[in-house]
Amino acid sequence: MNLKYLLDTNILFEPLKATPSSSVMGQIRKKEGECGICSPVWHEILFGMQRLPSSNRKDIVRDYIERVIEPSMQILPYDNHTANIHACLRAESESIGRPLPFVGSQIAAIALVNDLILVTRNTKDFSIFKDLEVENWFLE
Repeated sequence: MNLKYLLDTNILFEPLKATPSSSVMGQIRKKEGECGICSPVWHEILFGMQRLPSSNRKDIVRDYIERVIEPSMQILPYDNHTANIHACLRAESESIGRPLPFVGSQIAAIALVNDLILVTRNTKDFSIFKDLEVENWFLE
């Protein structure tokens, strides 16, 4: 798998919406095999699913995770090198008065360490990192 894109949670769950964005869906199909996720996003989706009450919705989310995401998306780790970059990013963002949420800056660090384009709807949150390439497939 030749990864080029790191998908944020808001992109990853777009297919489960009642009316998913056609631009996001088109990009997901077009970039198949080039997209991965990271361990913090993996945690977010598993935690979100676990928090749902027993329901048809929970079954749909579980099925999507098990049949679509897990077999098709490489999950990149948060390791020692990434933790070092993460610490630098957090310090940088806090020094200019724009602290990022912990998980958001973890995701940014993983994208940077792996030289990937971060795909998210929340591009503004990541605009302070000059070396991080970010795309919003909702606008394409």
